[in-house]
Amino acid sequence: MNAAAPSPALEALLSVQARDEYRALTEAQAALVDQAIGMLARDPEARGTVDEGQGARRAFVSQDLQIRYGTHRNLLVIAEIIVTGGGFLLGDGA
Repeated sequence: MNAAAPSPALEALLSVQARDEYRALTEAQAALVDQAIGMLARDPEARGTVDEGQGARRAFVSQDLQIRYGTHRNLLVIAEIIVTGGGFLLGDGA
C-alpha cells in the first residue's frame, strides 16, 4: 500500500507591512516566525490557527507573536506579524 505523497508546501509571500514588521523583530522572534511560516506553508489550517473569515486566518505562534495570513493558489500570503507583548490599553496587566 502506497502512502499518499505529501502535498507541496506553499510559497510564502510577505506583504509590505509584514516585511517591515518582520525586520523589527528580535532574532529570537524572527526564528519563531520563520518556523511558524514553514509549518503554515505545509498545513495552512494547522492546530493553533483560527479562521477570521473572508479567507483570512490567524496563527498563534507564541504568547507574544501572531501572524495574520491567507492562501491564494500556491501562495501563503503573510499579511501581518503582530507582537502582542508590551503595553495594555488599561492597567499594567497585574
